[in-house]
Amino acid sequence: MTKTITIEIEVDVEFTFTKGYPANIFGPPENCYPGEPDEFEIESASVYAPNPKFGKPNENKFIAINLSSALTDAQKADIEKIILSEEDQ
Repeated sequence: MTKTITIEIEVDVEFTFTKGYPANIFGPPENCYPGEPDEFEIESASVYAPNPKFGKPNENKFIAINLSSALTDAQKADIEKIILSEEDQ
């Protein structure tokens, strides 16, 4: 049996963002140049789960589970939209 549930979780996302710039296509040719798009790359996306070994010496209460390699392109695009919309506010 399989049952799908929806839960809200907090995800820590490390990313790099480089602001692009528009092309300049007016004026003399020597002053024209192509534009560059914004560049956004997810370095890591992690959730934290309780550590079953917590309580033993040198053990953290939570362990990070890196989801980066499991994310689809669509999920990465969704994360990008969320982060960039928060940056605009």
